[in-house]
Amino acid sequence: MAKKVGKKPIAKSAPIKNPKNKNKRINKKKPNIKVSKSNDSKITLDSKLITDIKQIELIKTGIKNFNKTKELQLKLLFRASRDGDNNKKYHELCDGISPTINIIKSKNGYIFGGYTDCVLNSNSGCTKTNNSFIFSFNKMKIYNGKNGGYFHCGTDCGPWFCGCVGVEGDNYFNTTNSYQWEINRFGYFEGFTEEYELVGGIRNFSVEEVEVFKVDFISKEISLEKEKSLDNNKNNEIEIIPLKFINDWKNFGGEYSPGRIIKKGNEITLSGVIKGNNFSTVCVLPKDCRPKNRLIFSVNQNTSVMRFDIFSNGNVTFQSGNNSSNWISLDGIHFFAGV
Repeated sequence: MAKKVGKKPIAKSAPIKNPKNKNKRINKKKPNIKVSKSNDSKITLDSKLITDIKQIELIKTGIKNFNKTKELQLKLLFRASRDGDNNKKYHELCDGISPTINIIKSKNGYIFGGYTDCVLNSNSGCTKTNNSFIFSFNKMKIYNGKNGGYFHCGTDCGPWFCGCVGVEGDNYFNTTNSYQWEINRFGYFEGFTEEYELVGGIRNFSVEEVEVFKVDFISKEISLEKEKSLDNNKNNEIEIIPLKFINDWKNFGGEYSPGRIIKKGNEITLSGVIKGNNFSTVCVLPKDCRPKNRLIFSVNQNTSVMRFDIFSNGNVTFQSGNNSSNWISLDGIHFFAGV
């Protein structure tokens, strides 16, 4: 049975009560946040705080007995800016779930957090875990939990790595109740070399964002299949794009559909009724909606038929036909972009 200790264990030295010491700045250096811009390092994840594959790789290094044939699958459980910056919502959305990754961004620009295999609940305090560790995205560093580490599960706080750092109280965004303990106070996590180094040298801090993710371990083969499935879904998504008119052309208005592009993958359909008096180029298509070579189409104008050509530069241009009326219907123009 796991040994439970309080979130703030009773120690011989009493907690700091002098408000002057609470916000004492030890290191005034600005955070050195470097996120790689290369395509290889970008990731697709519903997160405001995890933005680079190197951050995922850092987390992997801290997980005990991590199987390199597996991939981490992260599911967002809680985001303070979306769900509310309070403990009630945090526990409502995260209790009963393990393992989790908990990430905090302070208003002075530092991003840090940790991994824990503790099953979150609202009924226990500081709980010993088998595998908890803390990480800093600014320093790209892991701080391992001593003898497994501790994580707090009580209702009086948000994510809290006992004896080290966490989100304290409610109203995270507008208070400075959250804090990091002194470097040698409890010794539950190892590897710190500077006082309050997770938050740039300050003890108490304001929170800008909190995210909590459920962690699953899946085989790389399944991960690749999911990526392929996502790519296929993207190709099946329908995008509606308004036409970019030129030469005083515009939508006919009223009960008639506006001029638009219906894009599904590289399949392009033009639709809508438009009007104008300058029978030349009526609109220009976006680059990803253009044919490789010039195409010819017949369009309707009242009882007449007109010829419009679409060029590889995106121009949709009148070529011939009866232009006695000042409107045309684009319905029926259909082709594949880049082909």
